[in-house]
Amino acid sequence: MTSISFLSAFNAKAMSYEQIASSFVSSAKFAELAGQWSALLVGPRGSGKTTLLRMLSLEGMRSWSGAEADQYRRELDYTGIYVPSDIAWGEMVKSLGDGNLDGRSLNLVSEAAFATNVFMSTVSAMQLRIQTPDPADVRLNYRNVEIEPESIEEIIRFIAELWKLNPKSISFRSLHQALAARLLDIHQQSRLLGGIPNCSPALISEKMPYIGLPVLDSVNQALKAFDQAAGQNDGIWALLLDEFEVAPAPLQKDILTALRAAAPKLILKVALAPCGPHTVRALETTTPPTRSNDFRQVELWYADKREADTFCERVFTSRTSLHPVLAGKYPEIVFGKSAYAIVDDTDAEGTHYAYGRGEAWAKEFMSLAQKDSSFRDFLIKKEIDSQNLDPSPDAPNGNTIRKIAPIVAFRNAYRGYREGTKRGRKPFNAAYSGWAAISAISEGNPRWLLTMLTGIFAKVRTVKDLPVDVSTQQYHAMVTSGTFADVLRTVATRQFDCIQTTTPVMQLLTKIGQYFHDRLVIDDFLEDPPMSFYVGNDIDDDTENCLRIAVNHGAIICYQPADGIGGFGTLRDKRFRLSYLLSPSFKLPIRKSKEVQLTSILNPPVLKKVASDVKPDQGNLF
Repeated sequence: MTSISFLSAFNAKAMSYEQIASSFVSSAKFAELAGQWSALLVGPRGSGKTTLLRMLSLEGMRSWSGAEADQYRRELDYTGIYVPSDIAWGEMVKSLGDGNLDGRSLNLVSEAAFATNVFMSTVSAMQLRIQTPDPADVRLNYRNVEIEPESIEEIIRFIAELWKLNPKSISFRSLHQALAARLLDIHQQSRLLGGIPNCSPALISEKMPYIGLPVLDSVNQALKAFDQAAGQNDGIWALLLDEFEVAPAPLQKDILTALRAAAPKLILKVALAPCGPHTVRALETTTPPTRSNDFRQVELWYADKREADTFCERVFTSRTSLHPVLAGKYPEIVFGKSAYAIVDDTDAEGTHYAYGRGEAWAKEFMSLAQKDSSFRDFLIKKEIDSQNLDPSPDAPNGNTIRKIAPIVAFRNAYRGYREGTKRGRKPFNAAYSGWAAISAISEGNPRWLLTMLTGIFAKVRTVKDLPVDVSTQQYHAMVTSGTFADVLRTVATRQFDCIQTTTPVMQLLTKIGQYFHDRLVIDDFLEDPPMSFYVGNDIDDDTENCLRIAVNHGAIICYQPADGIGGFGTLRDKRFRLSYLLSPSFKLPIRKSKEVQLTSILNPPVLKKVASDVKPDQGNLF
């Protein structure tokens, strides 16, 4: 299979605002994030956090076209300031001082670097707001203000003094240049100071007099001056902080604590991984911020499949407009219906099925009954005639037949002719095809969905190619799944200096996937074999940390909302499933089903037989 990288493709960091806006698809989660309140945006890699924050920025709002964009511009009464991640944020901050600064000194220097990045973004937003209006495009005038030149000079002089800058001229451009020079000075001075034994904060302050500027207060004072000059004393601004999980711990504490006491002029919208330092280290305050009262928490995963389906359909529609053959067509016209039920709590009856009475389903039922005595016993007990299947809702066993059809198909594909054996190297067609399956596999993750859609759409040249061939859909689902699995194999076992495990992530996931596959194929037939797992209080910290890393990469999905500020304080006492994107790699149906204790998976019972009718396939996960 050809490898497709969805870590670099469709990456909003590398795209212009015009590129992002041209293909942007809003959602209920975007609407929740966009409101005039502080918010924490929580989601795994590739879930669209950067896109959402950049679209809320002044540049994003000015780049967005259409009726929906017009409505947001009318209703949003704040100016968004997007602050991208930079040297001030992650592991790279350790390079300051060549790693020789002590903890306190390093914190001072890194906070100064962070503040400087925020200041630069703030100056850029101010500069955009005073641009000459464009009569040809009303979008470009969004939140535009007119300020007299002498007032602009006063603002710049005030900010320069406030932030301890010496710009070469009285202009916003010169302010920005002075801040860029400050970043270089921070690196240079910290390197020099790192070579001084027992370097004191006093010495750092002497060499870098701007050290210690309180970032939020400093920004707030500058914004006040700007709004006063613009005649908008009640103006609101929003700091949009991206990838904040990799910011130094003291900065995380300060910013997250500020959610409770942010200045009226300044609201905060912060993007975070579900499991980061902010979730494993206490804020150490007696009055931590609380949801609803102080901030909203927007979580970019979908426990409700219907909400994910709605979003996926909008993404699909946004892309079909680029393909004349597909324009105006519904997803099921392009992909067809999924042959087997996509089962979760929102679709418990399995309404997605394509085959009528008998034929394809009957062949699977009869084939499995011939080689599986436990399945024959099940059919007899339920009074189901495999030669005369009736899956209709009105039939006595219609619901049961539709529910077990994917279980039967998978079990028949991979179960050997001898009891308790496995066979088959290739997945059977139709397992991961049809719009319901493609949508479910994507998990509402735009990067994953676009990876599959791009590959599949490339095969559609005329109307005669519709619906897209099942094998083509299956192939791209398998490719995307395999690429994701490859990425997970390379994931580091240490994140953010506080989440560390001795267990490679893919090793644990493979054990879970293997367990579910074996229960599905080898054990006696079950109407509802386990496909989800419960993390109890009996797991060790090493395993929980491995699961935390898996959550951050979207490899496992939690059915409960996050229990902490900006993510999961603990993964214990929660229910999870493997991401549906891993289903093709682990040869599993797309369904949730009942749960099993994670400890039972890690310490499974001895199977009656673990033989195989075929030689091991080195290309498979197991």
